[in-house]
Amino acid sequence: MTLEPRLRFNVDRYVAMHEKGIIPEDMRVELLDGEILQMSPIGSRHAFLVARLHELLYIAVHKTCLIYDQNPLELSDKSMPQPDLMVLRKSKKYLDALPIPNDVLLLIEVSDSSARYDRQEKLPRYAEAGLTEVWLVDAEQSTVEQYTSPLTDRYANLVIHQLQQTISSHNLPELKLALTEIFESAEGT
Repeated sequence: MTLEPRLRFNVDRYVAMHEKGIIPEDMRVELLDGEILQMSPIGSRHAFLVARLHELLYIAVHKTCLIYDQNPLELSDKSMPQPDLMVLRKSKKYLDALPIPNDVLLLIEVSDSSARYDRQEKLPRYAEAGLTEVWLVDAEQSTVEQYTSPLTDRYANLVIHQLQQTISSHNLPELKLALTEIFESAEGT
């Protein structure tokens, strides 16, 4: 049995491949640990939840923060994921450079069919990069997993918020959301 060789890329090569059209703009991929990985397609439920969360975040924090939707994060020199949402410190530097971990006050991944991938692949990298607060919005379970206190490759604290509960951000005290605000509209109620 022969092993297939894996090509490894850094962020600079990955960005150059996008700029030169080697990776088409409409191809849903991200760079994790030097590997270009195909992302899951976006379904209607996922798209709605991202839009709804954007709306709720905007209401709560737009005066003090920038809300970034499905854009790249330069996590390291070998990883550039595209989280569903990020709440960033307001700064004009984003015109000239992608956000880095220190810019992120809150990162949100919406998981429809990708919950396992997000938990096993992305969360350890977010913890390793020192992201202090990550929410995993599980569309299938109508829950929000709140990860805080990053360690080497995991989070020390996890709180799972159920549908009838409210979630409060550790980094953004003005951000408090009832989960019903997020999910009930998605269920057509």
